[in-house]
Amino acid sequence: MAFANNIFSQVLLGNLQEKVLAVENGLMLPIYLKDSTVAPMNLLDRMKFHHVKGLSIAVINDGKIEWAKGYGVKNSANEPVTENTIFQAGAISKLVTSVISMKLVESGKISLDEDINNKLISFKVPENEFTVQQKVTLRRLLTHNAGLENVGLNSGAYPRNTPLPKIINILKGELPAANKPILVSSIPGTNPRVAGEGYVIVQQLIEDLVKQPFTEYAKTTVLDKLGMTKSTFQQDLPASLTALVASGNFQGKELLDKWKLHPACASGGLWSTPSDIAKFFIEIQKASHGKNNKLFSASIAQQMLSSQKGNENRGIGFYLNGANDDLTFYHRGWSDGYTSYALAFKNTGQGVVIMTNSDNEGYKLMMEIVRSVASAYHWTKILPLEAQPSHEMSVIKSDTTFHHFYWGEYLMDGRKLANVFSNAQQLYIQFDNIKTLKLYPINEDEFITEEGENLKFLRFSGEAAAGIRFKDPIYEYVAKKIGGQGHGISINKVR
Repeated sequence: MAFANNIFSQVLLGNLQEKVLAVENGLMLPIYLKDSTVAPMNLLDRMKFHHVKGLSIAVINDGKIEWAKGYGVKNSANEPVTENTIFQAGAISKLVTSVISMKLVESGKISLDEDINNKLISFKVPENEFTVQQKVTLRRLLTHNAGLENVGLNSGAYPRNTPLPKIINILKGELPAANKPILVSSIPGTNPRVAGEGYVIVQQLIEDLVKQPFTEYAKTTVLDKLGMTKSTFQQDLPASLTALVASGNFQGKELLDKWKLHPACASGGLWSTPSDIAKFFIEIQKASHGKNNKLFSASIAQQMLSSQKGNENRGIGFYLNGANDDLTFYHRGWSDGYTSYALAFKNTGQGVVIMTNSDNEGYKLMMEIVRSVASAYHWTKILPLEAQPSHEMSVIKSDTTFHHFYWGEYLMDGRKLANVFSNAQQLYIQFDNIKTLKLYPINEDEFITEEGENLKFLRFSGEAAAGIRFKDPIYEYVAKKIGGQGHGISINKVR
């Protein structure tokens, strides 16, 4: 793989309008084939392609918001999205929660590495054979390394105008909460895995320490201090903000109840705009260089942007990528009907925040926009990648008789994930019987889709695949073959 500096020319743009137009007309897929012609795409055209009704963008340059703009519509009444339109931020909520937690660490109310049960009052993490070996700590909760079980919080969004569970109900898995009780299912500190459950515990911890509802404390200690006037963790939105909300959409159709509520708000309940989230990221940039202390000291900010033991791509709250002037901190957000993405460079004062009122496909569109911003603002490390098949894979690419090793249906989490097939010289993968993507070889048994996902077929040399290890920029999982040659073979026994 090589960065595509040779194709994507870095033309120095002049006035602000030229930059905006360059972003709007420069959307790019994540990869291109060697020696191919790459045609940048238009934002509104790609919104239609991805079934995204509305989105909003804020671009950070030179340590400030250089421009912000809305596109499309925010509801079925076709009201336009503006820079003031409010969206659900999903998991980006965790970043604000992490900052609040680190403020409490700096003030001495809790240590990052002490047993969390020492400070919890209203709830205690249940002790078991795993917690006897290692303790659940604040650091491990904030970095998804506390060994917590996924107990169904992803389906824990609640319809409006229905009884909402309290945090203690969610922690204990009691009605009206929809999830099972939160518990530790592996040794803390040994098995990093994304678990929003940890941030529910942190929400209760914060309330126990400060003797205030989390929503109020977050407002006074972070949102108000940074001028995030269109952001709130309240689920019963005031009328002044309700009028600004973009209704959520799934597969291009507005949700019946327009949006859902997230009482575990520290994990996924923030309402915000790209401009407000950009203010938050700018503050982290400044704090990390000692240029501002509205939130905390430079040493605390630097801790948050430092790789954590056993999980090099994660700081405290943030994901990390790159080094030196290319070091970025970022996070993705998802909730029913919404997707969002925020990224900033630690040292250059640049970044971008994008929010959409679209489920699932909104993420792919946002990444196309990020690459367009990268081109307009000269972020060379985020430009599309060039697919260069290795010598070994050139045989696979040209010999269709080899493709039958991969043919078949693959299953993950009890549902059909994908069907792999070939036509002439090309191998394809079809997801959920809806979307079909080309697979490009990059190494032995390893492919990349035209949208940038990485697939590694799990098989013995010379035999059919038994599964796929699938990885996108955020998640990684394994799908087992359920149909076609090679199904039934244990994927634990293949590479």
